[in-house]
Amino acid sequence: MKRKSLLFIFMVFLLSVTVISGEISLEEAVRTGLENNHELVQKYQELVNLERERASLEAGIDWTWKLGGDYGYASERIDTYGPIESGDNLVFTLEGGKITLKGLGINTRFSLADYEPFSFKNLDENYKFRLDISRRLFPLTPTTAERNLLQIENRISIAEQEMKEARIRKEIEWVSAYLNLLRLQERIQDAQTRYRLALENLASVELQAEMGEAGKEQLLAAQLAVKETELQEKQLENTFLQARDSFILDTGIDGELLLTKDSDYLRGFLERADAIDIELGTEEIERLLRENNLQLRQLKFSREYAEEELKWQEDEGKIKVDTFGNYNYDAGLPEEYRSYWELGVGVSYEFYDSGEQKLAVEGIEARIENLEREYAHTLERLKQELAAMYAQYRVDQMALEIRALGLERTRLQAALYKEQYDNGLISDNQYEELVLALRQAELDYKEALDKVRFDKLRIALFLGI
Repeated sequence: MKRKSLLFIFMVFLLSVTVISGEISLEEAVRTGLENNHELVQKYQELVNLERERASLEAGIDWTWKLGGDYGYASERIDTYGPIESGDNLVFTLEGGKITLKGLGINTRFSLADYEPFSFKNLDENYKFRLDISRRLFPLTPTTAERNLLQIENRISIAEQEMKEARIRKEIEWVSAYLNLLRLQERIQDAQTRYRLALENLASVELQAEMGEAGKEQLLAAQLAVKETELQEKQLENTFLQARDSFILDTGIDGELLLTKDSDYLRGFLERADAIDIELGTEEIERLLRENNLQLRQLKFSREYAEEELKWQEDEGKIKVDTFGNYNYDAGLPEEYRSYWELGVGVSYEFYDSGEQKLAVEGIEARIENLEREYAHTLERLKQELAAMYAQYRVDQMALEIRALGLERTRLQAALYKEQYDNGLISDNQYEELVLALRQAELDYKEALDKVRFDKLRIALFLGI
């Protein structure tokens, strides 16, 4: 009874393991890959780091506060209001401030003195408060924090788009690799059939040789056919295993990959690929490149930022006007002098800087010219890359047409041979060879169609459509 219980538990455990580690579909593999792929994880971390950097910049322009305390001893002395006895004192301070993105500076300080430490007497007469405000009125140029934030926002936008494109590119790669595995699986099955047929043919030739009906050359040809078909099968199996292992490593799945053409996800993906229209005019292609290509977008931003930077630098050579103000309150002073405020305007002009301003302007102008040249060169290079992609697409379309014609011809031949086979005019092995030829033609057509589809997808991704 005990042995039966243990056996039952063991069988339940095996069943559980089988269910848990079941085969993984293509959709599950893609979903897992989008979460675990090493390249995508790295890009996600880069994006997180940029967002952290932005948060740090934003924190730098927000309020900051600090507390302080000082303890000291002073000898007997005299000030404006009379003699002061010697003694110790304790002072607490609270300071805070911020500089807004637009350059408004706000600073405040509150202090509280206890001249008999920890007695907390007359505190209402021993505190001070000060508020300072400053702002540049002219020229109104962005602060360093505002410029840094503008740049980091652009870097985040580019990184988000890079992440989006990388996810799409990986999905295309994985579906392409999955289809390749399906095609390899079919080719292995055909290779196994050819190997079996070669063995059967060898056995027949050996029998004929024993009867003196086949010579040495026929026997060697049959033996060679066996070796060649066996080698082809092994090569295909090795290619399949390497491709499968690469797929598993890149997606990060943990389990056995389910290889099946019966997949709603795969059908939907291929239908979307077939619906993509990449037959576009020259102007439309250039517009899409300018709008969507990340290299061009980054260069465009850099040029526009440099143009703004040139304006800011030119403003540095102008008269500068600053305003400032403060409010003070000292509870230790006589009533009529406890609070007061100040307002002011400062004007400055640097009339000689040894040519530093001119050199700075010329440096920015040179950078703008370089960026314009780099933008034009990059645009032309991208057009060439795209032209090569379109050329390959056209070639693969022609190859698909050839495969379609070949398939149609093979189907006609297969129908003819089927009639001959039904009438007993050809042998089983000969008919099976013809069936293999038809399967080969169908497989060649599928692979040619795959190439055309993925050519379209890569062009669409390149254009951002």
